[in-house]
Amino acid sequence: MDKGPEESDENKITVRVESTDDNGVEQDVSQIDEVAADDTVQLSESEDSEDQGLEHNDSLESDTTSPDDSTEGTEFGAKYEPSDSTDGDTTTADDTAQQDPAVSAFPTSPKKSRKKLAIGSTLAVVGVACIGVWTLLQDKQPEIANTSSDTTPKVTLMGADVALIDGTAQVSSDGSDWQALAAGDTAIQGMYYRTDDDSRLVVNLDDGSAIRLNSSSTVRLDSLDVTNVVVTNVEGEAYARLVKSDRTFSVKAGDETYTALGTAYSTLNTNETKGVEVYESTVKLTKADVDVSEGKYYYTDAKDAKDEDKLGTISAKQLQNDEFIKWNYTQDKKNKEFKDDLGYLVKIDEKTDDETKDDDKEKEETESANGISLSVSKYDTGVKLTWSVKGVSASKGFKVLKSSYANPVFGKDGTDATYLSDSSTRSFAWTLKDGKTYHFRVCTYTGDGCNNYSNDVAVTAPKVSGSDSSGPSGSVLLQQKYDNKVKWTLTGSAPDGYKLVWSKSPNPTYPGDDARYYNEGSSIGEISENSGTYYVRVCLYKSDYGCKIYSNQIVVNL
Repeated sequence: MDKGPEESDENKITVRVESTDDNGVEQDVSQIDEVAADDTVQLSESEDSEDQGLEHNDSLESDTTSPDDSTEGTEFGAKYEPSDSTDGDTTTADDTAQQDPAVSAFPTSPKKSRKKLAIGSTLAVVGVACIGVWTLLQDKQPEIANTSSDTTPKVTLMGADVALIDGTAQVSSDGSDWQALAAGDTAIQGMYYRTDDDSRLVVNLDDGSAIRLNSSSTVRLDSLDVTNVVVTNVEGEAYARLVKSDRTFSVKAGDETYTALGTAYSTLNTNETKGVEVYESTVKLTKADVDVSEGKYYYTDAKDAKDEDKLGTISAKQLQNDEFIKWNYTQDKKNKEFKDDLGYLVKIDEKTDDETKDDDKEKEETESANGISLSVSKYDTGVKLTWSVKGVSASKGFKVLKSSYANPVFGKDGTDATYLSDSSTRSFAWTLKDGKTYHFRVCTYTGDGCNNYSNDVAVTAPKVSGSDSSGPSGSVLLQQKYDNKVKWTLTGSAPDGYKLVWSKSPNPTYPGDDARYYNEGSSIGEISENSGTYYVRVCLYKSDYGCKIYSNQIVVNL
């Protein structure tokens, strides 16, 4: 069959044959194109393959064609005849009459060839498409990974700040290296906070809750997670006043964890007492597996072993005698979030000041006879008071009272009082040189009043001439400590002590306005008021004169 001009170059099979040794020729099919029935087969052979047979590749399908077969009778139509040349000449179908019958051609049906090529082409296209899709997916993987990373939940911390420092306080990252702390500083998760003696500290949380530290106390802010706040009471006393919310709030103290189910409680971690006192709602103890309800305490360690590891009731007297809790009660009443949820703390106000004084008067004779027995003696510059104590507690010390009238009462006009904080004290020397007669009593101090009055003793002080020369001198600076407490700094001398005076009008004076006496070694006092605005001064007192030198004036809002 004659081929058209357009088919002469495109539709043919070229086979390159290279001789490897004298025993045969190894056939290499390097290119197979679509072939027509009468296409030419081209073979290349090396110089030493002229007289050798050909080995066919087993992967090719071939039919043997005899020399007598016509071109039209074959499926492939092309026959191979070795050339006389040794450099791989091409043999066409016209030379088939001279072809060695031992050499097979590569006959292939044109239909089958086209079908195979079509299938192959389709598979190739599908393969290329799969590779492309796979490549695109690989390119997208980093984006998917980044998206997954961006959606990882993040912990949100609650903001906190140091709202108040009464006295001095410090902060530390490790509990050993301490730095000065100032009001307004940001409180940070993981940091330690502590107060010094006679100091208090308030940390406010963003949700309106407060953590308040008593003096000589240390806490660590373990977690400020908005869903789970955790504080460790390292030492001392910490009061938690919480806004009700879905987040949990726990305080760790010693080996126990105290989780709030309400809004107000105090944890204690001191040498004498470890435990919790609950003032509003309920607190859950993890280790002991106990729920402590409002008005109850649970001590894991106590001064009295009979109070350990069991629920007890907080008495009203216990609240009224606890300066730190009373201070917290005052703070809570000022806060709009807490003033309607004061819980058990309202027992602090169960008795008015007048009722308390009446109770004190009713118990005077019994308590003086059975509790404190007082005697007095004179010496050259004053009087010496000596007393004994039986069957009464003086854990907060004593008040020594002096007045020109019999049976002086603490806080009453005309009564001078000096505070002795050491409960083991049994004597006190009061400097007096004016020759006047005074009445004395001693009482046990409760923190804001007196109990257990002693008997009354009267004595005439020695008269020392020229006593004016030993009067007060110098100046005194007054400032507010917290709530109704104030403190002062003396530059000079105050041999007869001080008078703390206050009034609702400016520039209070003594005598005339409310006043309290404090002895020579005092520097802290309190006004006997619970609410209102007062003008306050302290003066250097002279026993036979009154106030001689006044301090600056401050305004106290209660």
